[in-house]
Amino acid sequence: VAGDDTPGIAANDVAGWTEALRRAAEDPAWLEPQRLHGPARAAQFTWDKAADGMIRTCQMAMGAPLERTAAA
Repeated sequence: VAGDDTPGIAANDVAGWTEALRRAAEDPAWLEPQRLHGPARAAQFTWDKAADGMIRTCQMAMGAPLERTAAA
């Protein structure tokens, strides 16, 4: 989800997240790529895409196709 401009930190890596937050607070140059590319990366995620993914997951779990038309 985070993209190429973010540090690859595992969700349960407390030390890694602590260091990343410290560095973000203390080193503006390190944070700049995230600031520049964050909005474009966030725009790639929509509620429609999330719903489509959930429907596909349900289809696979149930073994039966569910129809959904894409939102305009």
